[in-house]
Amino acid sequence: MSSPPVLPADNGSLRAGYRSDIQGLRGVAILGVVAYHAALPVSGGFAGVDIFFVISGFVITSMLKREWQHKSSVSLKKFYVNRFRRLAPALSLMLTIGLLISVLVLPPFGSQQDAAATALGAILLVANVVIANTTGGDFDSAAELNPFLNTWSLSVEEQFYLIFPLMILA
Repeated sequence: MSSPPVLPADNGSLRAGYRSDIQGLRGVAILGVVAYHAALPVSGGFAGVDIFFVISGFVITSMLKREWQHKSSVSLKKFYVNRFRRLAPALSLMLTIGLLISVLVLPPFGSQQDAAATALGAILLVANVVIANTTGGDFDSAAELNPFLNTWSLSVEEQFYLIFPLMILA
């Protein structure tokens, strides 16, 4: 059995460990989720989320393994700072725009408050808990008016990122 090819280090366009096949699978998973939410006659929304979670776990494990093999240690600080830098800009933009639109289109009592609570939950990486407490679930009628319903999966993924590296190091 041959070992996988070693890709060049970061040269601005290609990172060590970058795998286009994994990125392609991510794309397929995302398309399944988008198609489901667009109410297209295609199944795969739930499987798309599951696949995305599995791919994320694989990518994170591979990244931590490479760092361990290269340095015989793993910098959790660097890991968490990189996660923050990668996600915070897009999340901040999405939450800001979503909150502004919520103020304009949602009723001030109930739906607007749920949106604000979910946005705060997304920032604190517990949107999944907030959504469960405010709407009861993804398919309850109150959930339909929450513009941040999609942040549950980001919170689950980030909760995994908080715990998994610690488990590996232990």
